[in-house]
Amino acid sequence: MNKHKILFFVIVLIFVFFFGFLATYSHNKITEQSTKPPEGTATTIQTESNPIPTETAPTPNVHNFGTSFTLRINSSITFSDGLVVTLKQINDSRCPKDAQCVWAGELGAVLIASGGKLNSEREVRLGTVTNRNNTIDGAPYRLTLQAATETTVTVTVFN
Repeated sequence: MNKHKILFFVIVLIFVFFFGFLATYSHNKITEQSTKPPEGTATTIQTESNPIPTETAPTPNVHNFGTSFTLRINSSITFSDGLVVTLKQINDSRCPKDAQCVWAGELGAVLIASGGKLNSEREVRLGTVTNRNNTIDGAPYRLTLQAATETTVTVTVFN
């Protein structure tokens, strides 16, 4: 009976060491992955010949009127005439799954338009059911919602 207790104790110790090692190894892998910069991100290695990292400002991506583009919340796109369109928020009023609703609801985008031929910043609201097209008063811009998800909208701006 004494041999069985010793054998059981040895097996328990092996499991404890194994799971301890596994937990430490997993933690180190997670820490290593979280400290890596996202793929496609440029990194600067500081050396004696390059003591101060330098960065160049990204050039704004100028977009053409009449072609669709996709935005995430707080992202912007700039057009050739200086118009800037920013997605401020996405409203989701769709009926929840397994619920009975009077109206199916829709995904709605709140966009901010500024610059270009606008004399002030304008809020533009578009929806997947209502108000798919919206013209900005006093300006030659018409925005059309092509598609929307909970995190992105695809819009076309016509001039």
